[in-house]
Amino acid sequence: MTKNKKNPPVQKLSPENYIRQNARKLPIYECWTSSDWEESGSASVCVSRIHTNGNITYAFYLVDLYCLGVTDSVYNFNLPITEYREFMDKVKEDAGIVKVDYVLVHNIVFAAIEYADELGFKPHKNFTSVSQYILEEDTDEVELMDISCGRNGKPMFIKTEFVSNLEVQRVIAQLNKSVGKGNYNVILHEDADVYDVDKDDEDLMDEYNVLTEDERLELFKKLTINGLDDVSDEDKLKIIALTDSIFFMDLCDEEEVDDLCERWSSDINIEIDEDFFTWESLGLESERKITAEEVSEFHELDDLIENQSKKTMKKLENLRKKWGDIPYLKCVELNFLEVTNPNLYKSKLIEYMPKMMNYSFYMIDLYKYKVAKSIENGDMIDVIDIEDVFDGRESITVKEMIAYLLTKFFGVQTRDNKNELEALSYMVDDFDLDDSVVDMMRMIIDIMRINSLMQEYK
Repeated sequence: MTKNKKNPPVQKLSPENYIRQNARKLPIYECWTSSDWEESGSASVCVSRIHTNGNITYAFYLVDLYCLGVTDSVYNFNLPITEYREFMDKVKEDAGIVKVDYVLVHNIVFAAIEYADELGFKPHKNFTSVSQYILEEDTDEVELMDISCGRNGKPMFIKTEFVSNLEVQRVIAQLNKSVGKGNYNVILHEDADVYDVDKDDEDLMDEYNVLTEDERLELFKKLTINGLDDVSDEDKLKIIALTDSIFFMDLCDEEEVDDLCERWSSDINIEIDEDFFTWESLGLESERKITAEEVSEFHELDDLIENQSKKTMKKLENLRKKWGDIPYLKCVELNFLEVTNPNLYKSKLIEYMPKMMNYSFYMIDLYKYKVAKSIENGDMIDVIDIEDVFDGRESITVKEMIAYLLTKFFGVQTRDNKNELEALSYMVDDFDLDDSVVDMMRMIIDIMRINSLMQEYK
């Protein structure tokens, strides 16, 4: 006799998979868009669909008809209609949207996407992965309307306060690549006058972008034939701009660079504490304020380390009498031993591991050691992530951030991945650090990228 088999449990679809597979089967409930979309070149669009239970699934799209296409999109699944109404009441008040026919919003969204695609810009990832399925498929079954994109026959990029320096740099570079300098306009912010980029000072990168790949390569070889030691300041600027052009035009995958920038966005967004030392950065077990006098003592110890002074260990022991053998002082000792006694450094690094694995400076030191070992053994090491070092921390100190970034740069340099180097170059200006520190970081990244090309083309 055969045994009765239980029916397997029904697998429920996630909201995202439900939207992908079934949203287009639901009737459209209502559609909204900005009342001034034609004049402003920007549209807030909402499309909702109604379930048999009366709940609503909707998507909201931010659409730039002048240049970038769908720049953002959010969605909500199976929402009670009362909550949907509350959401729409707030949006209507804030965004000035009006109810319209579906055909209009469909044409606004897809006209902007098509125009942006011609310029080299892709829709927001939420649109690509999910929210496009709340719209009808873009086929001949949807009436085609004449939607004007760009302004006065040219793309126009509007740089608002919400657009980061990173995004500005990437957009301008892509426009130079797709339509060429002088064939688009930029607005610095919404109340600024339009200016023609052609009127700016000469941009070396633009000059190099119009060369062929072979011409860029030959010029780079010519400029770096004798290394970088005796290069004039003028030629250094040319080499940096040419490196930017070679990476962008010839070597890097734009989507991969975008993915890396997004993956590493926590490096930009983490809050930097105004204090140079905090109880967390010192590895103390409980919260307490570090006094100005105590900060001065730690700075003095750092200066001794930097100068490899013989007084370092004496100062270190004096501080241990006051603070105990706290994690920060262990890492200061490691930094000193790394230069003065490498063998003892290695043994101490391993010795301290059991009690230090959650401490930021130790995790940074351990990663540097692993990178050095990977170079020695010819292995590849993963790039360090900010969560690997500061997991659970709400803020970090400037000292911690600088140490983390320099270590990350070290790891990326050993991998010699052009997309990773390009992503760092895009991100550097948005690190939440003083301008002088950012300039230093920029110089380091420029040197890394130039050396990478010199190694490849030697």
